[in-house]
Amino acid sequence: MPAEPTKKRKRGRLAVVLAVTAVIVLVGGFFFGRALWWSLRPTPEFGSLAAQPDATLRGTVAFIRPFPDNGCVWVVAASGAKPKKVACVDGGAGDLEWLPDGRIQSTRYQGGEGTSDTRSWVFDVATGSVEEVPLDQIPPQQDTPSVVLGPQGERVTATSERGRLMMTMADRTGTRTLLSVGAPDTYTFGQPTWSPDGEWFIVKDDLDRLLLVTTTEPSRTRVLVAGGHTPAVTADEGSSEPGR
Repeated sequence: MPAEPTKKRKRGRLAVVLAVTAVIVLVGGFFFGRALWWSLRPTPEFGSLAAQPDATLRGTVAFIRPFPDNGCVWVVAASGAKPKKVACVDGGAGDLEWLPDGRIQSTRYQGGEGTSDTRSWVFDVATGSVEEVPLDQIPPQQDTPSVVLGPQGERVTATSERGRLMMTMADRTGTRTLLSVGAPDTYTFGQPTWSPDGEWFIVKDDLDRLLLVTTTEPSRTRVLVAGGHTPAVTADEGSSEPGR
């Protein structure tokens, strides 16, 4: 059998393989490059309520600052102001809850905030005093819900893909967009902490910022606190002025 046709067929197959490989490399490189571009997008910037307060926002937010200051409880007016330190405890504060009398209870459960024993304290915002709760009076730890609904059953969903973050809210009137902004795919929000009237909520982003998002049209997203976590909300407006 002549050798020349065989060589031609081999060269033809090699050319096809090289062409297919080149296409795969080009396509793969395109998608890899696009994914890398999306991932390198800068995190979104939002206006600051501390710099530009909004008197229409009613209520007070309690929170904990990140390490190394996570042993202290702070409060700030939802309308925007300089945060005020209430008091600190050894070993780090835990979950926060506003009590009916305007004080704040912080409970740290074993296995949650570090490895310390379960402890709970009540903070008096007006005086800065701290009272430790007896062990037998500490409320049992609750499972973290996968979805936190608003006071009227509102459901907030945040997705980040293809270089864009979308936040939507579904309620009895339908679904609408609260936020659409360029962001890396890794940028996400935590679960919302709702105001009692459902007109706004707080979310923590990946930069440890506490963002206040309004639900009225048009929705606005602004930075309430540049560094914080574990927010708790009350409708009381006088709680952001500890007497110290």
